Amino acid sequence: MNTLSLRGDGARICWGYQVAVTVGAWTVQVAPPPAPGPWIFEGAVETCAVVAARQAPLTLVIPRPHGSWRWPVRSLTITNGAVTAVLGPKETSSHVPIRPAGNGQAGSQSG
Repeated sequence: MNTLSLRGDGARICWGYQVAVTVGAWTVQVAPPPAPGPWIFEGAVETCAVVAARQAPLTLVIPRPHGSWRWPVRSLTITNGAVTAVLGPKETSSHVPIRPAGNGQAGSQSG
């Protein structure tokens, strides 16, 4: 059975609004229906806030040109500069930047 595979560069794993892990090159894979397995995320760690990375709930955020893709993180392993996460179902609502926040970074809104 072939797997669905997405690849990219630049993602983050967040605990609330706090960035716990920044990731460079990454892949997300899942087995296709009728018997799909969990989504599996693997990537190269760029930075890691260890305390935040040990908290729950965590969310994987992959920026897109008009918003972002988001998955809940079910489990997270960081070893030797690599991160592996088992993900829950992808969130269906998109998060679109709506305005600059006071610190010059874009805010987001579900929608």
